[in-house]
Amino acid sequence: GDAADLRRLREEALEQVVYVVGCHSLTLLTDPTNVWGRSETNMMETQWCNTGNRLWPAASALSTFLAGLDMPATSTVIELGAGLGAVGIVLAMAGATRVLLTDQPQMLPLLIRNVEHQFGTVGWEHSGPPEVRALSWGMDTSFDGLPDRYDFVVASDIIYDEDTFDALRATLEQVAAPGATIIIAVHERPAAYAFFLAPSRFRWAMESCSEGPHDPVSGKTTIMIYVGRDASTSESAPTSAAN
Repeated sequence: GDAADLRRLREEALEQVVYVVGCHSLTLLTDPTNVWGRSETNMMETQWCNTGNRLWPAASALSTFLAGLDMPATSTVIELGAGLGAVGIVLAMAGATRVLLTDQPQMLPLLIRNVEHQFGTVGWEHSGPPEVRALSWGMDTSFDGLPDRYDFVVASDIIYDEDTFDALRATLEQVAAPGATIIIAVHERPAAYAFFLAPSRFRWAMESCSEGPHDPVSGKTTIMIYVGRDASTSESAPTSAAN
């Protein structure tokens, strides 16, 4: 049937990418031909574009930054727009108590496949592999038996469409625990500045704290990492050992 054919095509389309971050090594399953974006009811129909089927530079930069972060072992983490799950998987391997990976419902099959693949290949020394849940920004953030609020909120390259900003801010307010730290890696673009330069609408004081890769042609920084401290508390945001 179509469902069985689609499962077979999805598995055949996967390409493995070995990804090393600090002392951690993981194998990501990518989908360069976007087969995982096809509808389960109509194989000729694509449900989503190719944003969640590869490892993007911002996710790589954020993973490297977080691998050197002085993060308490008891930390709980939620990732927004997780894509392949690289960032959250690295944090789970680093020993975070609980990691929740979220993305839009249609993005979850490949995300779940990556978590299952990594869990089966390396095992986990801590509390277990990341959980995966659907999350559409601005909607209800009840996670079916999991905590609703987290110590760290991480994301990469999710800030590019100003029409989503209000929903994203609302979701950040919902999922971040009091005193939480927000860490976001972004490609430098006008939309990113528009998002971070609106402190009156946001309880976190966002500061640029790390530069990512540079464009080989222009020599300019292409990725920045912003760390947000909850302005309603006196605690400082954690710092990277790399800085």
